[in-house]
Amino acid sequence: MNILLADDHEVNQKIVVDIAESFGHSVTVVEDGNAALTCLQRQSFDLILMDYQMPMMDGNQAASAVRVMEKDNENESRTVIIAMSAGEFKQLEEQFEAGVVDGFLPKPFQTKELIDLFRRFGPGQERKTTHTELPKQGDESKGSTWWFSQEEVLSRYEDYPDMIERAFQSFIQNYPRFVEEIQGAIHAENRYDLLRAAHNVKTSIGYLTTQGPYDTAKKLEVLADNDRFEDWETSRVLCRELEEQLTLLHTGFEGLVSEMNPQRV
Repeated sequence: MNILLADDHEVNQKIVVDIAESFGHSVTVVEDGNAALTCLQRQSFDLILMDYQMPMMDGNQAASAVRVMEKDNENESRTVIIAMSAGEFKQLEEQFEAGVVDGFLPKPFQTKELIDLFRRFGPGQERKTTHTELPKQGDESKGSTWWFSQEEVLSRYEDYPDMIERAFQSFIQNYPRFVEEIQGAIHAENRYDLLRAAHNVKTSIGYLTTQGPYDTAKKLEVLADNDRFEDWETSRVLCRELEEQLTLLHTGFEGLVSEMNPQRV
């Protein structure tokens, strides 16, 4: 199956590409709606995964534009579009009912939800991977905290434990930059930059936990998503709390990965 992924978030891209390619699917990645439309003018796709929060042209506008393109070109078949979003579900439901999108995938999604999509809209194939032994659920690693649950992580990735370490590696590569972006936005008292940075952190963390730092990043996002926002002192307090939680998350996740792969250095 030939898949077009329109998503500007690096963690989302990596997870979707890794899982899709493990089933033998081909994925083309773009980072905004304009780039998605350009790709569609050059080649056809079996499935489009469209994030609804992107720069330049968002998923809502891009999905609608795709349907206009198909209508203008009578010989072009209708492409399946799945909308992805961490919010705006009312808008997604409206587009689903209007026939613009064929379904939607809440973010952060579990691997099984993504795999179900591939099986539903494309030919299923045997996954090309090696087996990794999972630790028993409920065996909490040292350094974990109350909101870090191995059971939640294992449930999210189920039969795809190799994705756990990939998600962890992506996290440790990106979270220092995300924290710096939040700190910079707060220092400059730039509400729009804070909104964007908090959303990026929340999306990244959502593949590891939907509590603790996820909730804190969400609070920052909600604060910044207010035209009259001026409470920068609260945002500073939340930022410090987020930094502490991310450090604990790093420790807890490293313990889980080490338990799964004792030889990992």
